[in-house]
Amino acid sequence: MQNCRMEPATLSTGLLGFSSVVSNLGVLFDEQLSMADYVTAVCKSCFFQLWQLLPHPQTLVYAFISSRLDYCNSLLVEAADCVI
Repeated sequence: MQNCRMEPATLSTGLLGFSSVVSNLGVLFDEQLSMADYVTAVCKSCFFQLWQLLPHPQTLVYAFISSRLDYCNSLLVEAADCVI
């Protein structure tokens, strides 16, 4: 089997390189599929929502936070314990 090396593509507007993290339907995937970037993004989003809703009743906070935690959580089934 021949060893193929991927080269960045050159467009008329410039060089198109590779990314170590990509997003699909709002879920972040890294090169190792460790889901660490996705978990970090969800935590940041939850804390942001919490601080935005802090003066409001607890039920609103629970609704916003739980919806972010439940979104695509089945992708975390095989994630390492340190990520969870």
